[in-house]
Amino acid sequence: MADRHPAAPPGHRRAAADRPDDERDRRRRVIAITADQHAAIASWLAPGAAAWRKALAPLTPEQRKLFVDTLLAYEAAVGGGELSEGDSGEG
Repeated sequence: MADRHPAAPPGHRRAAADRPDDERDRRRRVIAITADQHAAIASWLAPGAAAWRKALAPLTPEQRKLFVDTLLAYEAAVGGGELSEGDSGEG
């Protein structure tokens, strides 16, 4: 993802991920951050992760689930994806 994401920092758009074959299932592709890029990518993502933790900390587990389900519903609507039952945050 980071290797083709337009917001990836310069120099991190290529060679940021290994894509080894899954020995148990050849159809599946495993993607992992390369060891030499792990620190750079972690520092790039850390501020956002910290902000999400701070924003979600006061919420109950039910409120967090509702929030995440709402974001998924929005993403599906914007991306043209269809929601399956239970993905709307209801129930």
